[in-house]
Amino acid sequence: MEVLVYRNIEGRVEPSQLDRWMTKALELGLTIVEETQGQTMTVTLVQGDEMVGLRFYGGGTTYRTRIDYLRIELGETPWEECLDSLIMLASLSGEKHVITDGRRIPTYFEKGTEKATGKQTEAGTSFELMLMKETMQGNLNLSLDQYRAAKARGDLELQEKATAQMKTCLAEIQWLEQQIRAMK
Repeated sequence: MEVLVYRNIEGRVEPSQLDRWMTKALELGLTIVEETQGQTMTVTLVQGDEMVGLRFYGGGTTYRTRIDYLRIELGETPWEECLDSLIMLASLSGEKHVITDGRRIPTYFEKGTEKATGKQTEAGTSFELMLMKETMQGNLNLSLDQYRAAKARGDLELQEKATAQMKTCLAEIQWLEQQIRAMK
């Protein structure tokens, strides 16, 4: 399982930047549903049964947007390319975290430019602990897949190894949940 997390993405978006981004989304095969209510425009990107909604506030010569926390399970849909293009086209700032194969790869944006990628930080905030928990949940899913494949093949040794990995992951997830609750 691959998970994408955007956090604290914010900045101003000019209508021309928004138009270029929506054109990019269409080129990527996404459907756009646009709704405006007062000074708020909601853009919902859709592909199949998956959708992501973003809000833009203001209007006229400029909009303002903010994504406090957006979590997406990645699959065939080009969410990452689409959302990264919004960040770069509109010069937004914030964080992106890709969690895959038990690893977390952070990317930090400042005014649309990547400032740092791949630097691991110590878990000092509940958000960092939540990301670690997401990583462990990914490991758990991988171990479960290994177990199922081993069971289908009748490989008892690999089943035992995958079971041990799942127990380790569950223990780590429980510990992380305790740490997160203690920080609140």
